[in-house]
Parts: sequence; structure tokens; C-alpha cells
Amino acid sequence: MHVLTKLSRNHDVCVTGSADLLHTPRAYHPAVNFPPGHPTLLRHPVPDDVSFPAETVLELAATAYEVEQRGDWWIVQIGATGEAVYQGPGPVEVFISPAPF
Repeated sequence: MHVLTKLSRNHDVCVTGSADLLHTPRAYHPAVNFPPGHPTLLRHPVPDDVSFPAETVLELAATAYEVEQRGDWWIVQIGATGEAVYQGPGPVEVFISPAPF
């Protein structure tokens, strides 16, 4: 199993990909994104070979989600509950929106 959920140094982007398990301790995870008002987005492929990805707004802070890759199948789940919010083809990326909305 390969998982990577890691915040950048300035805590504004959640980078996802395939690597050995790297995880920031849960106690360190902020309850909201920084800067406040910038939502968490999930970027994922769309069906029917559309050449651009879809972006879906997620409810929790970016650090609340874990991304797992199993071959060509990707799973995004809430780390605390294990509830899957996406299961499908990848690659996928969970990140903080660069603009508030």
C-alpha cells in the first residue's frame, strides 16, 4: 500500500502521490485551512476521457483527508473515520484552494 498526505512548509497545499506512508501526527493537524476561508478541493479525473480534471469542494480541512493508491485505483478518505469521499481512477490531489470562496 502506498500513501502520501503531506503539507508543504507554508501549510497552504496538501500534496498527494504514491510513496511510503508519510503522515503528520494527528495532534498537529489544524481544524481549518490556512488561510481561513480557503476551502479544501479534491482534483480528480472525469469519466469519458475528458482531458481536464474535475474539482470538488470537500467539507473538512485538507489535513483531515488521506489519499491511498492501489494500482490505478485511488481512494480519498477522512483519516479520523475512514469514510471514503472518493474511489476511482487517479491521479487525485487534495489541496487548499488558492482563492477563497
